[in-house]
Amino acid sequence: MNRFRLAAPIGAAVATLLAVCHATAADFAASSVTFAPKLEAKVQSQYGAQEVPVLRSQVIDSVSAALKAAGKCTLTVEVVMQQVAPSHPTIKQQLNDPSLDPFRTRLPNAGAALIGHLRDAEGRELATVKYEHFIDEDPLLASPARDPWSDARAAIGQFADRVASACEHHSGGHPT
Repeated sequence: MNRFRLAAPIGAAVATLLAVCHATAADFAASSVTFAPKLEAKVQSQYGAQEVPVLRSQVIDSVSAALKAAGKCTLTVEVVMQQVAPSHPTIKQQLNDPSLDPFRTRLPNAGAALIGHLRDAEGRELATVKYEHFIDEDPLLASPARDPWSDARAAIGQFADRVASACEHHSGGHPT
């Protein structure tokens, strides 16, 4: 029984170390991801405080992977999450309303809106990448995943690809 008490902190430490190494590899860090002024409070109050780091790490992982795949990016990337809404109820929503089913309940307008600022070494903004993707009532357009943030993750991934493309372009990766 005691071995399980040790497993959780060790697992958390390893996961944190891997996340830090992964972000460092692409020169994209957690400090580069912020939430719009009222969004972080909204996420904490409506969806649960544990969802903020989940969303932040999704942005970090997606942008880091896209930048790494795109090649050399010499710019600083700052991301602001403007809006986000879950596809399925989060744990906090389920606790507040037991009638919500974590798999069958589909929430409207799921997705995310993000803005990325690409800056050179002097801090000049070279490009702004804006992207938003929300699923309306049409269930055929929604992600089939059961993750509460599946449609937001899809939007974040598409945003990350656009950031990487802009970064590669402004870093001299493509001839103009």
